[in-house]
Amino acid sequence: MVAAAHPLAALAQSAPDDPGDLLRGGIELRRDGRNEEALEALRRAVEAERSGRALAELGYVERSLGHWMDAETHLAEALLLEEERWVRHHRRDVQDALSEVRASIGRVRVTSNVDGAEADP
Repeated sequence: MVAAAHPLAALAQSAPDDPGDLLRGGIELRRDGRNEEALEALRRAVEAERSGRALAELGYVERSLGHWMDAETHLAEALLLEEERWVRHHRRDVQDALSEVRASIGRVRVTSNVDGAEADP
């Protein structure tokens, strides 16, 4: 009985692609600070159902892991699903996380005046 309460046990016992179970398990893992495990569960949750909450939770864990570009993509996509009640209710939190992520992303432009220099795509 105790094992079933553990997020990983719950994931193993649920249907392989049950979005709700994957999402709940991923959120619990993230709250426990087990971000690498949460990342996998939340990726699976998003694959099973691309909901605003699943995208935001995935973005939160990616932010925690320093996966800035992925976090930006998922948080921004979550905000586009404004018809979802969860997104409307948590919009400010998602926007704040997105702002933090965007502040961590930089771009570098390199120019050269060396004859024969080529850009590598």
